[in-house]
Amino acid sequence: MPLVNCSECDKTISDRAAACPHCGAPTVTAESASKKAAAVKKYETEKRRINSAFAIAAVAVVGAIGAAYLAFGKRAQHEWTYDNYRSTAVHACEKAIKEIAHDPSSVEFPPPDKFQIISTEAGVWKLKVQARAKNGFGAVRVFDFGCVVAQMVPQSGGGVKYKASATQLP
Repeated sequence: MPLVNCSECDKTISDRAAACPHCGAPTVTAESASKKAAAVKKYETEKRRINSAFAIAAVAVVGAIGAAYLAFGKRAQHEWTYDNYRSTAVHACEKAIKEIAHDPSSVEFPPPDKFQIISTEAGVWKLKVQARAKNGFGAVRVFDFGCVVAQMVPQSGGGVKYKASATQLP
């Protein structure tokens, strides 16, 4: 019966004792020590497996984000067509007309294809349209409006920056 030191109080005790007679701390037997070592090894193996799974998942997420950027980032930066610019010019014209109207909520616009494009030189769009709106006396009339839309610049996050102005034509 060999003697060992208690792991708590460091006094000499029998290796067969269930607990230290001096401090009451449970003793570590060879069998329990091997079970503990097996449990630690199993824990470390499981921890490595989980860490590997997290690393693989992180790489997959980063890859998916990169693929989405390549797929959708280029789509957001595509070349604008005539229809894109025309649609934006019509919208900007409508907004500018509402800003000068006596009663903005009363303005009724025709369909977008009824806006007459006067010119599109040097990125400056000139449009003409007839719209119904209330005048200063509250009567609904048909007015002729002219619009100038310039500096249309598509933004990378979506949307378009532009400068627009409208005037009522005689």
